[in-house]
Amino acid sequence: MASVCLTRKDKFVRENCFDLDVTNSIGSNIVETISRCEKLYDRNIAKIAEDVISNNQHLIMLTGPSSSGKTTTAFKIQKELEKNGVACATVSLDCFFKNKTEIGFDAQGKPDFEKPQALELDLVATKLNELQTHGKAMLPVFDFLTGIRTDDVKKVDLRGGVAIIEGIHALNPLILDHLCTNDVYKVYISVHSGFEKQGSEVLCKRNVRFIRRLVRDYKFRGSSADNTFMLWENVVKDEVKYVLPYKVNANIRIDTTFPYEVGMLKKDALEILGQVEENSQYLENAVSLIKSIELFKEYDSSLLGSASLLREFCGGSEFEY
Repeated sequence: MASVCLTRKDKFVRENCFDLDVTNSIGSNIVETISRCEKLYDRNIAKIAEDVISNNQHLIMLTGPSSSGKTTTAFKIQKELEKNGVACATVSLDCFFKNKTEIGFDAQGKPDFEKPQALELDLVATKLNELQTHGKAMLPVFDFLTGIRTDDVKKVDLRGGVAIIEGIHALNPLILDHLCTNDVYKVYISVHSGFEKQGSEVLCKRNVRFIRRLVRDYKFRGSSADNTFMLWENVVKDEVKYVLPYKVNANIRIDTTFPYEVGMLKKDALEILGQVEENSQYLENAVSLIKSIELFKEYDSSLLGSASLLREFCGGSEFEY
């Protein structure tokens, strides 16, 4: 198994932690740094495409915990495969959710979409086997507004190409055990690096993902900081049970952390966290995060390319989510 990390050989990272003093000193070199980091990430994408093509595989199962950048990574892999003349389609496991009325509830009394049992697992097995065996299938679509899944409405015809299946349960044996594994390339991505200053951690990798989700869900999903905090506890609890244990089965693991990303999200994150009211049960969490984020130098997110993974969280991506 290969383990590939965005900047492991880079001066920015040391033992899965970025040095805050170094990342804050990027300054006038920010454009060059962005370019170099994006090229390193794209090199990992090219590696996946090369492996899949050379092994004549037809399914890529891509997973990672919340806010790892799965959707953008899937689209970038698709783009790379198509550049190499391979027909390709990206399929989200979210399409296979049970109807909202059939899904169990979490501790807050809301539908629990984090567990694998929230998916219609028999349907997943059937459709992925059709893609693997016949190269085509009629897939379902799930409407998050109505909470209703409609089956057999989306035609996917790979024409001998590759299907990228992305979702938090893509490496779960409940799904993988129904597939011909020799025909499957398994990808695990996550934020593997936190930030430290003079040997002390100032922002753990899980909080880097939280900041991504905080900004994305506020800007594009109408979620307040309080709501994101409320959901996060169950998200973390379930990913420890249902996502992290299966990363060891991946053919490749990729670090999606960028040394400048907190600075890119800083302005939005501080504004959103500043809206947490004094009587909120999450005030202490918000204040703690604000103190950490304020340590980072702010960078202009407009400098990011339209295909950057970070665009999934701050907006302006060339991909449609």
